[in-house]
Amino acid sequence: VDDKGTFVTTDEELAGFKDSIRLADGRVVKARIVTRSENVGLAILQIEGEATKPLAFGDSSAVVAGRTAIVVASADGSPVLRKAAVIGRSRSTLDRYSVEDFIHLDYPALPGDVGAPVLDLDGKLIGILAKPATERAGDGREVPRRAYVIPAATIKAFLAKRDAKGRFELGILGVGLKDDGVSLKS
Repeated sequence: VDDKGTFVTTDEELAGFKDSIRLADGRVVKARIVTRSENVGLAILQIEGEATKPLAFGDSSAVVAGRTAIVVASADGSPVLRKAAVIGRSRSTLDRYSVEDFIHLDYPALPGDVGAPVLDLDGKLIGILAKPATERAGDGREVPRRAYVIPAATIKAFLAKRDAKGRFELGILGVGLKDDGVSLKS
């Protein structure tokens, strides 16, 4: 997201993270987790001593059904560009993510695709691939059905939570309901 080696990925992608990441050119570099949010499903990584060329952000609010998107997936550690069709949007939750405006792709995302950048046809970032929705096949296996994308607008809002020292202020407000057995009938 900047030329100082700051990266955004999905929180889920950090399962098993040690202290390094593989760049698109194949190099493995040291990295540290700056912050992560299970609610939003995003994480910020910082690599050390490396200048990077950030992707430009696109306008994720302009992404509508019928548009083409490009998923920058990974095949054996090498980047692979895959074409996908945008099939809609939703204001819902997926597992633990509470993203308000997922982009849906007609794309059978594989587990290794989670965290992949999703681009518009101008090469601008419109989002990051989240965990795919799955369905049960006849043999009981779970197979990818469609991909959910955390939109660039959500990523920008997440990045805006950085303070002047580069720390993140992430607040969460939750409300729970409990049946106390009292009837509200008059």
